[in-house]
Amino acid sequence: MKNFINVKVCRKCELPLNINDFSSHSSGKFKVRSVCKLCSAIDYKIYRAANPEKELLKLQNWRASNPEKSRQQSRDWDSKNRGRRKAIKAKRRANLLNATPNWVKDSDLDPYYFQAVELSHFLGISMEVDHIHPLTHDDICGLHIPANLQIIPLKQNRKKSNKFTPYVESEGNPNILL
Repeated sequence: MKNFINVKVCRKCELPLNINDFSSHSSGKFKVRSVCKLCSAIDYKIYRAANPEKELLKLQNWRASNPEKSRQQSRDWDSKNRGRRKAIKAKRRANLLNATPNWVKDSDLDPYYFQAVELSHFLGISMEVDHIHPLTHDDICGLHIPANLQIIPLKQNRKKSNKFTPYVESEGNPNILL
């Protein structure tokens, strides 16, 4: 029985690693690449950052030649990332209306959309993230910021639509409805 050597030194990071940490290759003593998977991934990430136009063109060409696979991958990602997808759509709509200030980060808004998806699963009814103050209204212009978001049932959000109930400030209670 032959003794197999399961350790190889990466040419890039010079660490002795298990053969499984290298991608396969058609030539060479061990039939694996000379650079480990981690170093290859780092190199590729650097290349992508330095050549965004080439990478975009490569992606567009792949999508054009594989339309069904591309659509399926998109559907799979959407189904696995429903909260993120809703956040992206809401951000797009808000940006179209110029309602998101520069200081608001995605990480500030994403939890509302993730929580809406989780509540929908937990409660068994569709929940949505609603803007308390509408983004477009004759009397007010709300912002796409955390303080203006609330999670409510889809039916209630559809009923509310683009309505706004004004507040008046009174002594002791600044938020009394008219």
